[in-house]
Amino acid sequence: MASTMVIPGNTPSVLERQQSAVVLLEQEHAMSQARWYAAYTCAKHEKRVAAELGARDVEHFLPMYSSVRRWKDRRVTLDLPLFPGYVFVRLALRERLRVVQIPSVVRLVGFGGLPTALPDAEMEVLQSGLSRSPSAGPHPFLAVGRRVRITG
Repeated sequence: MASTMVIPGNTPSVLERQQSAVVLLEQEHAMSQARWYAAYTCAKHEKRVAAELGARDVEHFLPMYSSVRRWKDRRVTLDLPLFPGYVFVRLALRERLRVVQIPSVVRLVGFGGLPTALPDAEMEVLQSGLSRSPSAGPHPFLAVGRRVRITG
């Protein structure tokens, strides 16, 4: 008959088991709570991804701005994404496959292989700010060699 030997240092204490149970409950709660995430898309596929998210009944937000482009024979007004390559989605993390399975979605943005939720307050500010100011647009990038003055 085989006997098992219990080494006192290797058995988890009651406190350690309770702490791990609390951590598991917090993770389960985080997985079931709807939060905002940034979905990274293939280049110039943001509108296509947003349409597919709408078809799958996933709450999403794609901030756009209007830009007038001059071609040789005419001027064209284009609606372009304010954040190229990204669409914001609101979902519970356990439902992330509904987003990641869309062909033009590369991944949900995060750290260490895990998607990182965006603060709800920041998304509300972004949405309300863009609804009040329809003329929002991207800031032009600095060019190499351009002189700048740092004030603070």
